[in-house]
Amino acid sequence: MKALAPVLLVLSLVGCSAVPAAAPTPAPVPTMEPVGIVETCADLSNMLTLLDNASASNHDGRLTNQELHGAVLLSESLLDDVDVEPGTGLADEVSILQNLGAEFGVLNYDHDPRIEFSDWNASMNNVADLCEAGGVQFGIMGWTGG
Repeated sequence: MKALAPVLLVLSLVGCSAVPAAAPTPAPVPTMEPVGIVETCADLSNMLTLLDNASASNHDGRLTNQELHGAVLLSESLLDDVDVEPGTGLADEVSILQNLGAEFGVLNYDHDPRIEFSDWNASMNNVADLCEAGGVQFGIMGWTGG
């Protein structure tokens, strides 16, 4: 047994080191670039394009109320998900539109989504002005009708 004691002592010392092991390097945290006016205006234009075309198709009898309801729900989701640079006039208008949509049912499928709501329309006009002032064309692309 005495012969094994020095071997065990040597084996146990082999794994020891005077220099502590380096801590693992953490993975870099991805940074997101702030959303620009181009993306925000495009998101709002797309939402309005979907809403306007679905409403026009429903009005003309080419889209059922159930299909309009689906398009309106998607439009609501698109509006809720619009990214915008905080602290800008465009952010203020997007917030107004989101609140109006939720509070007053601007996007309520039981009503024509193109119904005239002065606050909604005023905010949309402000969005259009802000987008165009930022060099971004804002509008709705109609693809229904004839």
